[in-house]
Amino acid sequence: MAIAFRFLLAVALGITVVHSVPTTKPPAKPTWLGKPLADDLTAQDGNVFSLKLNPKDLDFGPLISDEGSTGLVYSLNRYKTHSSPGLVAKVLTEAQSKDLMHEAYVEVKVLKLLGELKVSGLIPGSAFEPHDKRYANKFYPVVIMKEKGGEPLQGTEQFEGVEGDEKGKKELVEHVVDEYCRTVAKVAVEKGVYQGELHVGQFLVSFVGKTNKVSSIDLVDWGGASRVNKPVTEQEVYEYCKKDIDVRDL
Repeated sequence: MAIAFRFLLAVALGITVVHSVPTTKPPAKPTWLGKPLADDLTAQDGNVFSLKLNPKDLDFGPLISDEGSTGLVYSLNRYKTHSSPGLVAKVLTEAQSKDLMHEAYVEVKVLKLLGELKVSGLIPGSAFEPHDKRYANKFYPVVIMKEKGGEPLQGTEQFEGVEGDEKGKKELVEHVVDEYCRTVAKVAVEKGVYQGELHVGQFLVSFVGKTNKVSSIDLVDWGGASRVNKPVTEQEVYEYCKKDIDVRDL
C-alpha cells in the first residue's frame, strides 16, 4: 500500500520515481488501528442525504474547487438566516456509483465525529448552478461543513519555487509529509479516527509567510478512514504513519 501511495504522490507532484525492490515488508497493522469506517456503516448513516434542503436557506458563493472525483466545492455566503463565513458546500454531482456514495456516507460520519458537519441532504441543481442546464431538474447530495484553511500543495508558491530542483522538491515533500503525519496522529488520538492514505487531495497546507516551514495541515478527505482503538499515543500513530508513507524513494 505504501509503495502505491508513494508512486501516486510522486506522479501527482511531477517527481521522477526510481523503482527499487523493497528491502522491508510493509508495516504490520498495529493493534490500535481499527476496522475501516466503511465496514461499520449503519442504516442511519445510509440516510444522511435523505433530507431535502430548502434552496432559499442557501446562498452559494464562488466555486472553490472542481478537481475532486465526486463533485464541486463552493463557498457559502449565507446559510438560513445568518451569514455563514467559514462554511463550504460540497455538491456530489459525480457520486453516481455505489462505491462513491459509500465514501460520501463515511465522510459525513467522520465529519460528525470531528464536529465539522453543519448539515447534509439534497439540493436542486438550480441552487448552485442556476444557469447550467446540465444540473437542471435534478437533486444532488450536498455536504455543508466547516471550511478549511490552506491550499493544495501544488498550488503553493513554495511548490512552484522548487520546480526543476529535484533535491529541493524532495526536501519540501518530506517536510510536508512529516507535518501531515503529525496532524494525522493528533486527530487519531483526540478524535479516534485515522485517515492514513496519503495523496495530494487528502490535505491542505499553509506555510509561514514565504518560507518552506509548514504552519498547518488540514485534512479534507475521509472516505478511507478507520477507527482508532485506544489507548494509543500520538507518537505511536506518527511513527506508523511515517512507516506506511515512506518518501525516501521519491
